[in-house]
Amino acid sequence: MAYTEELVARCSAADAAVALGVITVLSAAQHYPVLGHFMSARSLNAEMLMREISGGLTRELTDGMAAGVFHSDDVGLATDMVLGMVRVAMLRLASRQTEPLSPDEYISGAIAAILRCLGVARSRALELTSTAPVTPVFAENSIVARAQARRDAHEKGGHLT
Repeated sequence: MAYTEELVARCSAADAAVALGVITVLSAAQHYPVLGHFMSARSLNAEMLMREISGGLTRELTDGMAAGVFHSDDVGLATDMVLGMVRVAMLRLASRQTEPLSPDEYISGAIAAILRCLGVARSRALELTSTAPVTPVFAENSIVARAQARRDAHEKGGHLT
C-alpha cells in the first residue's frame, strides 16, 4: 500500500490518481496471485488494511468531488463502490478468471468502469485506462515473494525447500 500511495501522490489530477492506484493494486494481484487472494479475502474484515486502502482513496475522492471531477453525493458510497470493484477484480485476477477478457483488458475495463461510475467522461476514462501498469517488485526474501514461490511450487506439484 505504501508503494501505491507513493505513486499516487505524484498525480496532480484526482481521476489520474484513482486510475493509477487501481491499476497498481490490480497489477500486483495479477502478478502475485497469493497477494491478490489475501487482499481480496481480508479487505472487508481487516480493519487496519481497510483503513490503509481507503484513507488515500477517500482523500482523492474528496478532492475530486470538490473539484467537480467526480460526481457523487457521498464520499463513503463512492469509496465503497471503488473498494468493492477492486476487491472483486483482485480475486478474479488472482484466480485467473478474467475470460473472455485477457487480464490486461480486464484491468482496463475495471478502471474505466470505476471512473465512469464516479462520473468521469467516457473519453477521459478511456484515456486513463492506457496508464502503464506499475507492478511492485518484492524482494526475493519478502513474505509476498516467498509465499508466491511456495504457491507456484505447489501448483507445479513440487515443493519448495
